[in-house]
Amino acid sequence: MKHARRFGALWLCLSLVLTLLPLGLSASAATVSINDIPFTATNDTYPKVVLSQAQLNALSNELVLSSPTDRIAIEWPVSWYDGSDETIQLLFHNYALIVPATMLRGLPQTPSSVCFKLGVTNGILLTLDIVLDGNRSWYNHNAPLKLLLVYDTNDYGARVAMSKNGKPVPRSLYYPGDDDFYGQLDTKVYSGGSFAVMSSSFKSFNDMAAKHWAQPAVQLLNARDIVRGTGGGNFSPAKSITRGEFITMLMRTLAVTVDTSGVAQFPDVPSNQYYAPHVLAAKKLGIVGGDSAGRFNPNARIKREELFAMLSRSIVTLHMDDHLSQYIATTPREPFKDWNNVSAYAVPHIHRLTLLGIVNGSKGLIHPQQYTTRAETAQVLANFINVDASLF
Repeated sequence: MKHARRFGALWLCLSLVLTLLPLGLSASAATVSINDIPFTATNDTYPKVVLSQAQLNALSNELVLSSPTDRIAIEWPVSWYDGSDETIQLLFHNYALIVPATMLRGLPQTPSSVCFKLGVTNGILLTLDIVLDGNRSWYNHNAPLKLLLVYDTNDYGARVAMSKNGKPVPRSLYYPGDDDFYGQLDTKVYSGGSFAVMSSSFKSFNDMAAKHWAQPAVQLLNARDIVRGTGGGNFSPAKSITRGEFITMLMRTLAVTVDTSGVAQFPDVPSNQYYAPHVLAAKKLGIVGGDSAGRFNPNARIKREELFAMLSRSIVTLHMDDHLSQYIATTPREPFKDWNNVSAYAVPHIHRLTLLGIVNGSKGLIHPQQYTTRAETAQVLANFINVDASLF
């Protein structure tokens, strides 16, 4: 809710003060406004404003955008993208796009220009394109942007998600509003696309009682097509999960595009298995590795510490907790009673997940050597989605 409270008042004011400028643009120029200051923009499909560093400094880091065509393009000096903790917020209709100075980190080449093109249709559908050097689209799983949508609904929270190109975004969460603030949808953005709000249905599994402790987590993940049943309308919450099943759920949750060309598949992962592309992508990202014989063992049951290690590596690989790295290194470990049962390789991973609040243990125990059930897996992934929404 902290994001809703942070942006809710600003957007409430925004809805009151924004007045669309009159139509009647010339063939070569348009007038748009940024923080209620008029700017002459070049007029192609998206009226475009190129800000100087001095103009950017004068406007501050919150840019309220208005355009008579409900479309706008904006860019500022590429030197701003210096990898610092600074951010710029682009506010357009009911959307806020938070742009970090790290968004070019890890790209094969640094562009000479970055242009944000935003268009809104019917007040709710956002088309976002981020163009580098005027000729290619931005994509970067190393440094996402954050997208927020002010939206009120009475629908059940687990059903509500941000959609991208008509499909639910797995790592999106809806925060209901209260008497003073609108509700809000949050998600990370790794590339452009068409974004909106959607309500997804979820299954009522026969073997998940209404009061089952993992039911909210299962509903959240099923509505986002992260977890599915085991057949016959069942979820099998107490069944142990395999390594292949978990890596499939994890990669569906991460929802990042990975170029796996040139990556050799594990010898025991048949290419025709549903988990094969997920295993290969996880291998490319460094989330999984083989055993001493180079095998992945997809059908083996996964221990809790193995699952925690994979999830932790994904957080590190995707730079989700960079600001916590020093904190993790200096903070005492969580004093689980069975900490001595944790394998050495898993120690920093479990430490990270407990500090982030993704893993909490039970009655002071972490049970690192126990096999993980499907219900436990769903709860951990749901915890991850909730924590991820608060990290940037």
